[in-house]
Amino acid sequence: MLIKSLLERLRGKKRSPKEILQRHRQQTKSEPQQIKPLPEPTAPPPVFVLDIKDEYAMNTYLAHLRNLTAFESFLSLPWLRTRLDRVNKIIAALDSWDDFANEEFNFKLACKVREIALNMLSVYRDAKTTSSLNESSRESLRGAVEDYLAATGLTKKIFNVGDAFDEWADLGMKDSYEMTYTDKRILSATIAAIEVQPHIISYRGESGTPEQLIFGGSCRVYKFKED
Repeated sequence: MLIKSLLERLRGKKRSPKEILQRHRQQTKSEPQQIKPLPEPTAPPPVFVLDIKDEYAMNTYLAHLRNLTAFESFLSLPWLRTRLDRVNKIIAALDSWDDFANEEFNFKLACKVREIALNMLSVYRDAKTTSSLNESSRESLRGAVEDYLAATGLTKKIFNVGDAFDEWADLGMKDSYEMTYTDKRILSATIAAIEVQPHIISYRGESGTPEQLIFGGSCRVYKFKED
């Protein structure tokens, strides 16, 4: 088809065949492709490290800890009010903390944050089983707990069903599980179910490098049982 079109143009024009051929090549010459640069790789979000050095930083962090407004619509639940009262008492005690030059300050603060988080994770578990909430409200409350922990700088160590329990135990949580018996030897000592993923609070250690407290996980583990 291209040759036929070219011949028809050769016959119908007064230019020489050589001129028409050159013009045709110029017109059909493909435009150079615009190569789009590859997108820059997305860096993972930075891990929050608790590193309080002065009153301003302390007050800023305490503001995150005090932000419990997401739970206001659930205050009719007595067990939730009890947990939140405990959290507020811990936070109130931190108001007088000002020994920022102490090398252990961030470690001690991280331990208090862990206490707060453990109370919140208890709310998480209670929300899963309580009969005083419908399914939608239950998920909203559990989501509020997740958001609160994330806003206060906590991250998670993610495990999956089938992972070796040894890795879980190596995090210092060897007692945070229940046993599930199985007749399949290959499943023994693997994770059968995860109720709560282990949570992590990172803090600036005495040496100046980040250290971690890992806590709060709960899982079920297979144990082989012969008939």
